[in-house]
Amino acid sequence: LEVPSHPSIFIHFFRRQTRFFSFCRFLKNLITSRLSACVDAYARWKIYKIRDHAVVMDAKLYHLFKPYDKTGAFIPSPLEKGLRIRLRLLKCRAYLPIYTASFQYRRLFKKRWQALQTQQAFRDYFVYQNQSLWKLVEGELEIYFLRRFPTAMRNLKMLAGFYHKNKIKMIVVRNDQREYEKTLIYSARLAHIPSLVVQDGILAETNGHDRLVTDVYAGWGPLSVRWYHEAGNPVSKIAITGNPKFDVFYGWRPHLSKVQLYHLLGLDRRKGFVLFVTQRFMKFSSFWTDDLFLTMADDIVKAMKTCLDKQLAIKIDPYEPLSDYAYLKSGSCAVVKNFDLKTLLYYADAVVTFNSTVGLEAMIFDKPVIAYNPTKRHDLVQFESTDAAFSVSDAKQLPSALRRVLSDADMRQRMRRARKQFIGDQAYQMDGQARQRVLEMIKKVC
Repeated sequence: LEVPSHPSIFIHFFRRQTRFFSFCRFLKNLITSRLSACVDAYARWKIYKIRDHAVVMDAKLYHLFKPYDKTGAFIPSPLEKGLRIRLRLLKCRAYLPIYTASFQYRRLFKKRWQALQTQQAFRDYFVYQNQSLWKLVEGELEIYFLRRFPTAMRNLKMLAGFYHKNKIKMIVVRNDQREYEKTLIYSARLAHIPSLVVQDGILAETNGHDRLVTDVYAGWGPLSVRWYHEAGNPVSKIAITGNPKFDVFYGWRPHLSKVQLYHLLGLDRRKGFVLFVTQRFMKFSSFWTDDLFLTMADDIVKAMKTCLDKQLAIKIDPYEPLSDYAYLKSGSCAVVKNFDLKTLLYYADAVVTFNSTVGLEAMIFDKPVIAYNPTKRHDLVQFESTDAAFSVSDAKQLPSALRRVLSDADMRQRMRRARKQFIGDQAYQMDGQARQRVLEMIKKVC
């Protein structure tokens, strides 16, 4: 397809393709769901008994720690969705029918929902200042009664059989707030199985979900202890391990040379570059708009025109379509998606981000960070309270901020000192031993 170059025309063009992309997603989901049903049918016919004393992990943690599993005790969580996780479970002979029949629960909750819909007393619960909110909440409540409640009941029943059939030592997940993780933790607690949460992302603004449900929490650094203790959690529940995913940074060097990287990006190797990294779009408030990161990219491109000796590289999130940013590509601006972030951070002269763990990763590579937040909301990550990053809230401030972090020697030295303290507080020791510390926690708790 020929993509127009002007932004407004491009956005109109992309919207016309929405139906096509939606159909592709629908077709993919349909095929994988049918294949998943076939695998479930096979598993009901031939159910494996997993090895004794297993540690159940969510998919990402399983992938991270499996190479260090000397006893073969780690298995993926049976609540993961999709065909790929089923094939992994089959491969390690730890399969259970993930989606067992739940039609009986659907019938039960459908009857309850139909009865509640007709009860005026129930509708009166959803009134604010004498105004009925029923029409606003009815659709969401219907989703809960017809889909989410039956799914939760089905998962609880399946997990009860899972724990009864096998000797599970521990549940290890990346959070204890989402539905599937809570289901795992609460059902395990009923079976007297301990749980561990390994911190997954940089600590941001408190959102009312800071009371730990898990039995033990593996935090990245001292800030994690203070953060959760101030939220009312006992310090004895929290251990400092560092971030297991950061172990790869210890002693790491890129496979690509600087010349090779610039060739792949299509940039001038005689000039340095500033890296802008977007993140997965999570529209959790009115501060996030559909074009937030496109707008930020436009602002940074304009600001870079004042830095004639620097170029721009934009690394977009894997969940974003690369075509959205196609109009920004030029001889002085590269846009990439599936590209090794560590290599880009290693060679970048400075990094611009929003509220992302990438800011911390850039500091680990000793790069000056600009935290650009144009949403008129305070930074969710605690960048503005430290000199570790240069906080910018207005596009007009970007040119000055870029010049200062790139060429002001005093500013760069002050930021370098603050970065070391910020990294120690957020991520503990960068010694490549965080995974080992988490493994020791698992052994201790088990």
